[in-house]
Amino acid sequence: MTSSAEPTGDSICGILVCGGASSRMGIDKAKLQLQGRSFAWHCRQRFSGFRSWCAVGAFGSEVLEDLRGVPWLNDTVADRGPLEGLSVGLAWAQERAAWAFVSTIDVPLIEIKLAGLFLKALSSTSEIVMPSWGGHRYGLTALYKSDIAGRLRKLVDEGFRKVSDLPLHFETRMVDEATVRGVDRNLESFSRINTREEYQAFLDALNGFGSRQGKPKKGRGD
Repeated sequence: MTSSAEPTGDSICGILVCGGASSRMGIDKAKLQLQGRSFAWHCRQRFSGFRSWCAVGAFGSEVLEDLRGVPWLNDTVADRGPLEGLSVGLAWAQERAAWAFVSTIDVPLIEIKLAGLFLKALSSTSEIVMPSWGGHRYGLTALYKSDIAGRLRKLVDEGFRKVSDLPLHFETRMVDEATVRGVDRNLESFSRINTREEYQAFLDALNGFGSRQGKPKKGRGD
């Protein structure tokens, strides 16, 4: 279950979007447990493959216990959704690396090798590398050029909220399912957990009572 992080050098850093208390889950998803450890703990182990990375929490939130020592940022405005966190993270990243790999706290089994895969998929004009299949765009497991931070901030301030519509505003390279399965065979990086039922199904699948081979559910903001 452990992800083998590959060196990504100084050209790429990580952004972990944490959000806050989930209305559908009823609790902070960062504190959900997997094998006796929090989702936040598992994400930290995987993101440690980056030389630098940050975590972004909801407006006014305090650093999560299992992320102490990691650069902790907050949304600058409340209730703007994941694009607010992404915007804050990219503003931090642009001083540190040309590219930022993004994931969310409800993906404890994130495959960090996707960062290298996406980096190799770049074209000369790419600003985003985003997985897409089955009618869904997975913009919260994607690679972003850090210097789009200012333009993204302007869009968010103007009311733009939909992650899957980012390709309407930025040059985006799409990556298909078959390519992603080359490093994430069961698509565990795309199975976001938004409800208690999805959380139980996730645990059951890992314990052998379900299948991890199916299509991932469309995550909030994707």
